[in-house]
Amino acid sequence: MTRVLIGFDGSAAARASIVAAAALFPDAETLVATVRTSPPTLEAGALARIALPDAVIREGIERMRAENESQAQDCR
Repeated sequence: MTRVLIGFDGSAAARASIVAAAALFPDAETLVATVRTSPPTLEAGALARIALPDAVIREGIERMRAENESQAQDCR
């Protein structure tokens, strides 16, 4: 069985690569790995800390993580 591993960063080019891989390898077992150049962390929200409490920032980060997981599941 053919296996395909695709890195996905959410860009238009990454989406196109998934479509191309599906066309080239229609019967392949595929794993899509979501790749982020800057994972959401409290440090990434440093500027938001001026106006937002930590609890709001943490909630936003958790929502981003959940959305990434959902998108990865949808690609299966």
